[in-house]
Amino acid sequence: MALIKCNECGKQVSNKATSCPNCGNPINNSNSKTDRVCEHCGGYVYDNAITCVHCGKELKENIRVKREKTNVCAAIGFVFGIISMLINPLALFGVTAVILSCIGSVQIKNNGEKGDGYAIFGFIFGFISIFYFIYQIMQYEQMVVSIFS
Repeated sequence: MALIKCNECGKQVSNKATSCPNCGNPINNSNSKTDRVCEHCGGYVYDNAITCVHCGKELKENIRVKREKTNVCAAIGFVFGIISMLINPLALFGVTAVILSCIGSVQIKNNGEKGDGYAIFGFIFGFISIFYFIYQIMQYEQMVVSIFS
């Protein structure tokens, strides 16, 4: 639970409250989460937060992250995911897509970069490619067993 300031009276209110217990002003948290980050741990916090939800420390500065740069690992993971769906040599592109997409996803969260969609779809395409390769191996094994039986 984090404490946020009421926009009306300025008193501390729980971020889970629907209205301020002091003045009755409605608290709308659905649009309150922004690109503001905690200066202690770097986690994203509510725009009007007083304490950090992640580390519990008091917030002093209003640090905002500019999300202009797209994460390179996520973009490359997405490209490898698409390539793995098309040619799939030993699922190496799929494995690479999954690894790069995971690294990109962590970097996006920590650095506040763009590219969430690239990371997600690179991960999905990579896994589909890996599972399709496993399916092909099982089909090949069944064929070999039927030939030599």
